[in-house]
Amino acid sequence: MRWKFINDVAGEKSDTVMEAINFYSNLKSKDYAVVVLDELEKNVWMLQEEDQMFVVKPLKDDSVIDPYVFSEMIELSMANSIIRLNNEIDADSHFRRETKSNKFLSKGIQDLYRSGSIFKISEDERKSMVQSALWNIEDETMAIQQAVKAVISAVLSFDFSVKQDEVTVSQYVKELNGLKERMGNSSLPQRRDDIDEINEKALDLISKAMFNVEIDETSSQKNGYLDSVLDYIFK
Repeated sequence: MRWKFINDVAGEKSDTVMEAINFYSNLKSKDYAVVVLDELEKNVWMLQEEDQMFVVKPLKDDSVIDPYVFSEMIELSMANSIIRLNNEIDADSHFRRETKSNKFLSKGIQDLYRSGSIFKISEDERKSMVQSALWNIEDETMAIQQAVKAVISAVLSFDFSVKQDEVTVSQYVKELNGLKERMGNSSLPQRRDDIDEINEKALDLISKAMFNVEIDETSSQKNGYLDSVLDYIFK
């Protein structure tokens, strides 16, 4: 229901808006993935033998990893990542309010459609509803989940060129460092000459929104990206 509402309000701009929101979702997941990697790094010590822990640097440790311990380390890292990322959403954030939840919002939109009042409400009311519809607490949660799944999936796909029960702590750490470097070097979408008109508009909107995010890093306003998308819909 929320996406129908956004499409109806945005009109011909809806495809551009959706591309911008998809980009934002991927951007959030990428940022959150850094935390997941950090938790994995913190827990590398668990993979070492007891007489090697805190004595031998993991990168220099050629001890073979116990598969059971590795599974425990992965589970703990996932749990810690989710808890840590969830705690980073401020307690007084509008995302925490029930009125901004997808369930509450969808019910409100559905009631407006049923009563035929969806376009009889004021522009300020529509703007407030669209702001909540663009991104809410469930979207934050899904971005966290996507980040955890993506990083853990990459870790479980490491190619060590040896049997699973022969992987060493050192080999694992090297692969983890490589993943961290690749993720750090991944770039944002670049404009190309062969893209069609809708993508061109989306890239313009994304570029403006990203610029506003950079500005907002120095202020109390932290959702400059979404504000840019909202302004684009109603301008």
